[in-house]
Amino acid sequence: MHEVLSSGKLVVLIALGASLGAFFRESLSSYIDSVFTSRYLGTLTVNIVAAFCLGIVFGEESSLSTLEKIEASTLLVVSVGFLGSFSTFSSFIGQLLNMLIKGDFAGILLALFCSIFGGFLAVSLGYHLVVSWPF
Repeated sequence: MHEVLSSGKLVVLIALGASLGAFFRESLSSYIDSVFTSRYLGTLTVNIVAAFCLGIVFGEESSLSTLEKIEASTLLVVSVGFLGSFSTFSSFIGQLLNMLIKGDFAGILLALFCSIFGGFLAVSLGYHLVVSWPF
């Protein structure tokens, strides 16, 4: 039987997940940006990885029996806390604005396509990987 968390405990756990997500986002994004000397690739990478992981979380939740269902608070800590902080919509939008200011319209279209299509593909892949896994 699952323990029901108070809203205060849940908020603290979500905040802890968010802190870890932000740390890993900055670490991975900075590493990617330093290797490829592009600020956008780091943001794209963390957003695609976050989408893939979110697909795994939802795939895991949907493939479990009713008795094995993941506790709602665990889903919130992982999806809202960790993955919500790991992904970075605000950086993505800021980078699009920077491209607009520079007149890089092709870059804007490429970034939009890669982020939206890539994110949807990643979340779908993560979900279907777990749901169709033979175990």
